Amino acid sequence: MVSRSVDLFGHLIDSHILSNAMDVILDGKGDFEVEKLQIGKVRQEPSFARITVSAPDEAALESILSQLHDMGASVVERDEVAVREAREDGVLPDGFYVTTNLETHVRVRAEWIPVLPVEMDCAISVEPDNRRATARPLHQVKAGNLIVCGRKGIKVVPVERSHLRDRRGATEDQRVRR
Repeated sequence: MVSRSVDLFGHLIDSHILSNAMDVILDGKGDFEVEKLQIGKVRQEPSFARITVSAPDEAALESILSQLHDMGASVVERDEVAVREAREDGVLPDGFYVTTNLETHVRVRAEWIPVLPVEMDCAISVEPDNRRATARPLHQVKAGNLIVCGRKGIKVVPVERSHLRDRRGATEDQRVRR
């Protein structure tokens, strides 16, 4: 068995992030142990969970971690983001990270830097000296840009509860006003 710890932060209970994360782990033939769980006492207070995820092999673990990452989990390791230089305009290096529509941060020189703008299906270009990370569509990538590759050193912030919709398609804010 191989394992890694992940952190989840946000409205984990009422938005079902925690239960969905556990389902992802078990469905991927993995196992988990909750190391730490702090539940927010009021609706506005976020919760925190640190979970050790185990799987039979590295491939299974990577598959599980990839799905958890998409839910906003970040691997506990403090690795810097990995970057590779774009060799030509409009050409991305193998293994480049594809952005989601969620707030994302990259770890550069021991600091978490927000990726702006928040945009889906882009590459992330990093300018370490300027402490800047930019979501770039393929056509905006220029030769020499440092492009994020892999998933290390990347943190995705999960959707807040008020943005989630119930089965009728109403947000919580809309349900409260009814």
